Amino acid sequence: MLRFLAAIFLFVVCAHARPPSEVLGKAEAQKRGVVWRGNSSEPSSHELLLAPTSLPEAFNWCNVNGTSYCTMSRNQHIPQ
Repeated sequence: MLRFLAAIFLFVVCAHARPPSEVLGKAEAQKRGVVWRGNSSEPSSHELLLAPTSLPEAFNWCNVNGTSYCTMSRNQHIPQ
């Protein structure tokens, strides 16, 4: 009976045990030479974007200078 309880205990412990994480913590990554620069660049890439000079009042892919770039709408979820 004792062996049976010990086996169940080991099974429960092993079933809930997690494998070691493959993601390095910040300290370990720095030991391996990673240089932290944050999540942004200087200057921000958003600041380098140019403001649009002019936008059309309306745009439709079905009529671009007389050419249609649209395709027929098809219901692809119902088998034929």
